[in-house]
Amino acid sequence: MRRRVPVLLFLVIAGVECAVLFVPAAASAFFLFDDYAHLDVARSVPLGELFRTPVLGLFRPVTIAAFKAQYALFGFAGAPGYAAVCAILNLVNAVLLAFVLRAFGENEVVRWLAATFFLVFPPANEAHVWFCCEFDLLAVTGTLVSLLLAASALRGDTGKRRRLLLGALSVGSLFLALLAKESVVAAPLLLAALAVGHRRRPAIAPPGSLLAAAVFSALPLGAFLVLRAGILPLTRTHYGSTIELFRQAPLLRNLGRYAVAMFTYPYFGASAGAAVFAHGAGLLAMVAVLLGLRAVGLKGGVAAVAAGLGFLLPVLWTPIVPGAAFGGRLVYAAALPLAFLFSTGVDSAWAAIREAGGAAGGATLRWTGAALLTAFVLGTWLAGLSLGRYWGDAFALARSVMSQVERLGAPSSVFIRNLPRQFVNGPYVLKCYAFPIYLGSSPGAAPSFRCDGVDVVRKGIEILEAGPREPDVFSPRFEPRADERTLELNLQIRAVPGNR
Repeated sequence: MRRRVPVLLFLVIAGVECAVLFVPAAASAFFLFDDYAHLDVARSVPLGELFRTPVLGLFRPVTIAAFKAQYALFGFAGAPGYAAVCAILNLVNAVLLAFVLRAFGENEVVRWLAATFFLVFPPANEAHVWFCCEFDLLAVTGTLVSLLLAASALRGDTGKRRRLLLGALSVGSLFLALLAKESVVAAPLLLAALAVGHRRRPAIAPPGSLLAAAVFSALPLGAFLVLRAGILPLTRTHYGSTIELFRQAPLLRNLGRYAVAMFTYPYFGASAGAAVFAHGAGLLAMVAVLLGLRAVGLKGGVAAVAAGLGFLLPVLWTPIVPGAAFGGRLVYAAALPLAFLFSTGVDSAWAAIREAGGAAGGATLRWTGAALLTAFVLGTWLAGLSLGRYWGDAFALARSVMSQVERLGAPSSVFIRNLPRQFVNGPYVLKCYAFPIYLGSSPGAAPSFRCDGVDVVRKGIEILEAGPREPDVFSPRFEPRADERTLELNLQIRAVPGNR
């Protein structure tokens, strides 16, 4: 490929990604599921307190501090602003990945193809559109900045003082990343995967320097664990006992599901042809990653796989549903080594095609390679377009529900009979505690709520209940009251023929 073609390819694909996913998602955004709890904390907990005590059973002060800053700008009236920040972080992280790979000596093709892959990565689904995923987005931002600084420190032409400064900044950036979300504990393994070099590019530094860098990069992890243990026991999380979560989980089965999910590019529309393109893009990605493993050799391959497993390890106790429109935040960081392997595999394949250019069939190989890359891009666009529409339905449904509740006026107590919790294998919608938080952001006292929740499913233009109604476990109360107002929600967000 010519030198500037990968950059132009990234710019074009980023522009289309903005047009089909980021801009529509930001324009239609509304608060879903845990957003209300996070914003309630952002507006009520002092900034200094975030770094001294657990919040919502978690210790992630950097992200909550970022929520506070956004709440000061957007409040509860500016949901599109939060979604725009999410989109910007996705774009920034993709560009940062390209800069990181350049700092480690990768060529133009590898770095910008990796950035493209990471930007559009369909299995990350919710991380592209949901405000709540800023935990993962900011953690990856800090990790990439740390890797960029570490690569600069490792270069042989860097002076001793500058090397120490860059190393300290790298450690500090990774520490902040861990304070955003602890899932990036495998950052030192990714550093090793990028630094050791491979058949097409030498190591960035001698083995001794690389070992020292790996040890040095583990310092922020140790500091984070000490700080975290003093504030929240390492064996306890918002979800329960860490030891029990891992002991009871089918870890190998979950790992297999994660492996499948990383290459399952879903399509949530009705077109069978579009679904073929989306699913086919996942298969092409798997082939390219396998080629990348071959291209980077044994050391690089082992380090890259170890980094991917390391990023998955903190969440391996929770299962993932391949092809669903939720859970993508769990694989967002793990897509970093995958992007590196994908781009290296494509680059090695293209190099082989160039070498065969003068042989019989060389032109056919070039056209075939270009067609496969085009099919991959088209498949990811179709997956992203359908994902954006699916989450757009979730935003519209949550907005409609909140509007119906607001129109009740000011009853003292409300019972919602059919609160939509989540689309089947799709986006989250609402928890019952959202109502007092959201309504309490406006003047006047918010009613007391209890809810029965239900999963929902899309059938054409209709939204239907997909299971039994059950008491919502997040209801602030569970007992009926004599003055209670009952509300049966209208779940339709589009006009249904015949007023059904």
